[in-house]
Amino acid sequence: MPWIPPSALLSSRARDHVPGIKLAVEQLLELSTAGEAEGWRFVEEVGSVSVSKLDGTCMRGTTAVMAPPERVQMAVQDLSNLVHYSDLCSQSEAVDQLCDDYQDSILVQIGYMQLKSSSLFASDRDFVFLQCSFALEHGVKGVVRYSVTHDKKPEIPGYSRGTILVSGYVISPGQVGQSSHVLHLLSQDMGGNLFTNSAFGAQSTSEQVCALNSVRARFEGESQGELSSLTSRSKNLFSGKQDLHLSGKELDESVIQVWVADLLQAVNKSSGGWSQCSTRDGLIVESKDFGSTVLCVRTCRTISAPASQVFELVGDIARTAQYDPSFVGGRTVRSVLHKGSTTMMVNWSACSLSQIFPLFSDRDFCYLQVNQLASAGSYVVLCRSVEDDEVPRKSGFIRGTIQTSGFVIQEISGEECEVSYVCALELGGMIPKLMSDVLTKELPIKVLGVEEYFKRTCLLYTSPSPRDS
Repeated sequence: MPWIPPSALLSSRARDHVPGIKLAVEQLLELSTAGEAEGWRFVEEVGSVSVSKLDGTCMRGTTAVMAPPERVQMAVQDLSNLVHYSDLCSQSEAVDQLCDDYQDSILVQIGYMQLKSSSLFASDRDFVFLQCSFALEHGVKGVVRYSVTHDKKPEIPGYSRGTILVSGYVISPGQVGQSSHVLHLLSQDMGGNLFTNSAFGAQSTSEQVCALNSVRARFEGESQGELSSLTSRSKNLFSGKQDLHLSGKELDESVIQVWVADLLQAVNKSSGGWSQCSTRDGLIVESKDFGSTVLCVRTCRTISAPASQVFELVGDIARTAQYDPSFVGGRTVRSVLHKGSTTMMVNWSACSLSQIFPLFSDRDFCYLQVNQLASAGSYVVLCRSVEDDEVPRKSGFIRGTIQTSGFVIQEISGEECEVSYVCALELGGMIPKLMSDVLTKELPIKVLGVEEYFKRTCLLYTSPSPRDS
């Protein structure tokens, strides 16, 4: 069945590329399913990748990756990652973004990369290409690339400009848990004279296809020492499980499971002790009393957006300012673990109290963030305070403590989800009751910010284009 370009492409800056994108996607899908009858033959097993080829410069590799298709797609579409997957790649970057639409699961970028030659007789190569990330039926994700020209990337001395005929990934749901079957295909013309094109081209194509091993390793369990080196004074307020700082147990994956269970219990509508404290634009905010030092609130909202897209937004600290008005800065300090459908990282972030109360200092937090695909259509973003030597206390901020905070996102349909948010934290310092009461009402407003973000994005791509007027 031919691939039908989504409507978002037709109203974006990528509209002039639609014929080329459509052809490239169909070529990728055709070449990914062709077999021996069409000339493909098995070459070898390299690590965990099974390699086959059509000719010297058209090869494909397949492997299993312990992560769901949407996470694998996010990894391979990140152009800054190319240098990490292939030893030949010395530079990679996104040059321009032409379309990014969450409803149609489409992302179109112009990319650039440089490849090092391993021969004294062949010059280095560079490529300018269009990359399109897309979605198919049955949970299949894809990324396709093909060469284009771009004003920002003219040919440069010392490099021969190569041509990507068609390249990309077809990522299908795997048979085991949250896994994927990943196929990486590459067909390219390296440019230069006939001899170097043939020799360097075959080597380069094979090496890039086998870089699928690096993609696979990206999702395998990392060193547990990173996780066990962290300490935490946060408390399990909702599940009744023993607190980490009381048990003396090192931070490990079993502790993280307890933390996730604590968050899930907090959003459970049947859990007791909650009382309504405010409403705003139909958003009902509930609070729970844990003493004067702990601010604890929760809320829930049905949002017209795919659950996976909400998860991507609230799970990325770099995008927090797009929905949280109190956010004044933050970053990921380091990645701690990537395993299966779970990602963990240490983050630092700061929020503004001075915007509401000018005489009070802003607060900052050092915390472990856990992003997890809990089950089909259900996502968790959990934050709990940790101590980390790489995140010392900063001048101008009072360090707060996140006891339990995060989002639980449950798919209702392909275009709608239920977003539950809980925040239980201690701001530190002296907080008057009047200020606590105001903050209790303000903390959950970020959920409305998430809703507004998707409304803005939807309007951006449904507005008539200049060509239609």
